[in-house]
Amino acid sequence: MDRCISRMRIWQLTLAVILCTQGASLQAQCCDPCELPTLFSWAGCPVTPRGNPYDEPLTTDRPDFTESATTVGRGVVQLEMGYLYGEDHEAGGDRLRTHAYPNSLLRVGLCRDWLEFRLGWAMLEERTSGRGERSSNVGAQDMSLGVKFALTEQCGWRPETAGILQMTVPTGDSAFTAERVLIGGVWVYSTEINDYWSVGGQTQLSQAIDELDHVYTEFGQSAVSGISLTEQLSCFVEWFALIPHSALASSADPVHYLDGGFTYLLNNNIQYDIWSGIGLNDEAADYFLGTGLSVRF
Repeated sequence: MDRCISRMRIWQLTLAVILCTQGASLQAQCCDPCELPTLFSWAGCPVTPRGNPYDEPLTTDRPDFTESATTVGRGVVQLEMGYLYGEDHEAGGDRLRTHAYPNSLLRVGLCRDWLEFRLGWAMLEERTSGRGERSSNVGAQDMSLGVKFALTEQCGWRPETAGILQMTVPTGDSAFTAERVLIGGVWVYSTEINDYWSVGGQTQLSQAIDELDHVYTEFGQSAVSGISLTEQLSCFVEWFALIPHSALASSADPVHYLDGGFTYLLNNNIQYDIWSGIGLNDEAADYFLGTGLSVRF
């Protein structure tokens, strides 16, 4: 397990060094280094300034599991938030109901268009009932901190990509905190097939903690397809899975989900979303649904 954690840290440090050196090498290709849209460019593809992000509709990381492959842009502040309800009938007849809110993600564009700071926070309420007994826990989850790097723009069949380095810090209430820092990394990729259809996914590796207070490695994978129905209305369908490695608790099993939803642009800077999903195996929650709002300032 220690070797897995060490490899993860080495991988993150190596990626950070590559990103810094690549960013410096691309500065010569753009008249203003601050306007570089990405750190890398595919072979044979030009690097051009991004332009004013407010001229285009905002791109959000919610409501699906898969993050977007873009950053918000230099100097841009974007707040994404929502509410989630989930339900699961557990072994033994217990019924678990979960409420999560405001599921906030603050995204801030830093000194370059390709660099973004991220801060996530949520409250969680869990209510368990069954066999004549009821219990509940309410409190804050651990806060997440991270940075996103826009890696490449799409060029032909080669995808738009981004990388995220992130961690959770032990700021949550006693019922929900891991009581330690947990680190992770995400690679996101997306391709526009035509003017209205896009596909994408993400691959992630992160630390998690099981019921025995043991830190293990969790692999995550997703695949998503989105369609623009009108200039304002879009829909998506997605599969994602979380697969534990080296967990000690028997309850730490792989989970698979299928979800979908709609997003609606009220204007270029405000987006409303609604979505729902179901578990595809016994270990996953039975179903979940939610709604949210994203605002760009």
